[in-house]
Amino acid sequence: IRKRNKGIYYLTFFVVFVIAFIIFSIFFIKILSAFPDKPRVQILFEKIDKLNIPILKNFIVIQEQLSLQPINIIYVDKDGLFGAGCNDAWDGSPASPKCSTAWMQNGLLPGDTVIFRANASTDYGHIFLGTVASPESGTASNPIIIKAYPGERIRVKDGDGIQIFGSSSYIKIYGPVDIFASNSRNGYYVSDGTVINYGLELHNCDITGNGEAGTSPVYGLRVRGVQDFVLTNCTIHDIITNADSVGVGFRDGNSTNVWIENVEVYNMYDGEAPQNSDSDGFFLNYGKYTNFTMINTSSHDNSEDGYDLTGDVTIINSKSYNNHGAGIKI
Repeated sequence: IRKRNKGIYYLTFFVVFVIAFIIFSIFFIKILSAFPDKPRVQILFEKIDKLNIPILKNFIVIQEQLSLQPINIIYVDKDGLFGAGCNDAWDGSPASPKCSTAWMQNGLLPGDTVIFRANASTDYGHIFLGTVASPESGTASNPIIIKAYPGERIRVKDGDGIQIFGSSSYIKIYGPVDIFASNSRNGYYVSDGTVINYGLELHNCDITGNGEAGTSPVYGLRVRGVQDFVLTNCTIHDIITNADSVGVGFRDGNSTNVWIENVEVYNMYDGEAPQNSDSDGFFLNYGKYTNFTMINTSSHDNSEDGYDLTGDVTIINSKSYNNHGAGIKI
């Protein structure tokens, strides 16, 4: 009888512990879900998803859906993968998707979510958002979101990449997205250094390029003035130019509160000897830069420096190797 009672005691304790753990986990996730755009929250949600615990995964999905609350979901389906054809004049539903990116410039409103469909060879050319005279912005609570259909990738490969004009803000690009930069253009470009762009994010990207025909520098990512900017899970590589090439560059503007995580840059190459080259992996200069964090980044096999930095920058768990200039220049 004692053994049986002892067994019941342990079983009861175990059941209560499991229930308490589940309740605590759900409560904890609910709190985090109030901050869905924070990089550490996104990474934690990804790790929980990989645990493959159905009750937690389903709860995260529900909380993400509630927190985003998109006003309008717009599908772009250039190749007619929904089987409905496409037309930029249509409403963007799965039954009536749009075709191109041309309508997006000053055609988006706060809360809009744009989802791209694409097969392995689909090229959407470029994405331009806003103009200097007429910025295009979401809000902190209702950002503009751009992402790929599950299991597919967005490709913008005509050389003009993704350009954000004027003070356009709160635009979050989740990808996966492949970008090609060429002919003195930049892969991802925040172009106006006279204003501040707030709440921009780029996640899950692959940027490469070839600028041999041009005489101006080519950047994988070039940003002028931003606040609360996030770049995660990107590879920027093999940008070959006759001028300078830079993987991640902040210049000609003032930026603060920038988070860069899980970003690899390699083979920025301009054909110059190291003493004459200006092709860096990460570059911060010609502006004021405060509260920058680079975590789990790497920069290697570039013509000049791995990291060429000025300002208030924290580097955590990052690597610089096989660069022809300095590993880290401050």
